[in-house]
Amino acid sequence: MALFSISIGAIIFLVSLIWMMLYTQLSSSDNALFVAMVGMLPIIFGLFIAIPSTLYRTIFVLINKPKQSLIEKVILTMGLAMTLLFGAALVDIIFR
Repeated sequence: MALFSISIGAIIFLVSLIWMMLYTQLSSSDNALFVAMVGMLPIIFGLFIAIPSTLYRTIFVLINKPKQSLIEKVILTMGLAMTLLFGAALVDIIFR
């Protein structure tokens, strides 16, 4: 279940990030800032889905050391990368 949540969170995060970047780059209208703000909501939603599941799955893997397939390792690595990037961005915002 944790891997499914990480996958869904990562998909929502990436799709909304790509949509937001493409729209703000290709649009010459005055509402690009509004689109960027609206695009942040699914990004935050995807992070709130992926981060707790990633932490749960990481602790489970470290304690039990189960054999994992390649897909499970890739999903967990993707979730860890999102968690670390979000944590680094949060620290940068707080201490800037």
